[in-house]
Amino acid sequence: MEMKRRIIGLILTAGMLATSIAGCGSTASTSASAGSAADASSAASAASTSEEVEEETAAASSGNAAAQDTGDHEDVTIEVDIVQTDWAEQWDAMKEKFESEYPWITVENVGLGEDQLTFLTNRAAAQDLPDVCQMYMNQVFLDLADEGLIEDASKYDVAQDIPESYRKLDTYNGKLLGLTQGAAASCMYYNMQILKDAGWDEIPTTFDELIQCCKDVQDKTGKAPIVVAGGKATTVWFPVELLVAANIAKGDLTEEDYENQFKDGKFDFTADPSIAEKMDQLAPYFLTGSSSMQEEDTFTAMADGDVAMCLAGNWNSAGLTDAVKTATGGDGNIQASFPPFSDDAAKKVTTVSPEDFFAVTVDESRSADEQEAVDTFYNWVFQPENFKIIQNARGTLPVLTTLEESDIVLPDCMKQVASDIQGGDYSSVTMGFNLWTAPTQDVITSELGQWVANGSGAAEALKKITDQEAQDYMNMEG
Repeated sequence: MEMKRRIIGLILTAGMLATSIAGCGSTASTSASAGSAADASSAASAASTSEEVEEETAAASSGNAAAQDTGDHEDVTIEVDIVQTDWAEQWDAMKEKFESEYPWITVENVGLGEDQLTFLTNRAAAQDLPDVCQMYMNQVFLDLADEGLIEDASKYDVAQDIPESYRKLDTYNGKLLGLTQGAAASCMYYNMQILKDAGWDEIPTTFDELIQCCKDVQDKTGKAPIVVAGGKATTVWFPVELLVAANIAKGDLTEEDYENQFKDGKFDFTADPSIAEKMDQLAPYFLTGSSSMQEEDTFTAMADGDVAMCLAGNWNSAGLTDAVKTATGGDGNIQASFPPFSDDAAKKVTTVSPEDFFAVTVDESRSADEQEAVDTFYNWVFQPENFKIIQNARGTLPVLTTLEESDIVLPDCMKQVASDIQGGDYSSVTMGFNLWTAPTQDVITSELGQWVANGSGAAEALKKITDQEAQDYMNMEG
């Protein structure tokens, strides 16, 4: 059974599609073809560099600051943990823009460069959570919600600017935990200079072609064929769920069965031996050291010209575009596609989910002015003129319905991916971080890291993951 527009009920209603695909659509009230969106995405972004953001900041300072209500507010400082390395350069200008509009509020970013889950776990243990945090549907954060430490984001006006299907997936026990930054999808990125040196003028479109391409890169160029952030559960898990999605494309199971069984602790990742077999075909071609890499490490490897392909999320498109440009000295040497994990080139596969969301924490000790400052900042971040700074620095697929087409700039390599999403002819499964518990995540990271490092052993790794998932699963009662 060929699945079309199947993203776990996530984004693909016709009316929503135009708002969910960066560069392939427009706002809720307008629409555009992929061609016109591509033209828009090739224009210079007003917010894609720190210097250009600073120009907007200057305008805001002179034109908007006076209009803000400073009133009788006391001066307050709030802490946020939302800045990631892929847009850290834009943060200073963004902070300046906000503080120029609200001079009574100082906003300080914390946690940059630290493992986010560890950082927030430690801050929670110290009863000192930042005021606004980046989170996802991980059990650690669900526990914080159970403890009443996460605000219901539905109270914010900007919540209505996120499509309902996204809000539903970030809702837990009737509470909207936060607002997503956009749509997440798995992609394959290619340094075309290395592929051409290996005899490939076109990118691989099936799993067999991917393996042959890896072999040719290794034999003919001496470069490593592929890299993945093997130290991050979300990305090291991609090969497993992509091969599951490939089986969905063949009609062997449905995405609903996969998702429900995973959350019920009943999905057996060893039941189809072809998954482990294909994983072991791929494993020997990973760049040495991939097993412990984080996403920033894959950027470095690609920038050094050491590797031909990178399996990564669409949220890494800007960093990988810059990396390949550094490696090759040219803008046109990177391509991206859905990962070629299907047996049939006509049946593309990917993994999808909402991206991490921004959440407001609950702190009963905040003064009225401090709470107003937190609420003001949260609503401000999701205004299109502000959020586009984050959006365009990261080059991701936005879902914020108030973004105009002119607000959205995609890296060139993502235009075809966006067009493929708009076309809907692909199969998908939801990303694992929406389905697993923290203990299962730990086993995934450990076991699949070993699989990458050893170049084999997928069957044993999948058995341990299946066993752990059967013991500790999302839908477990109590």
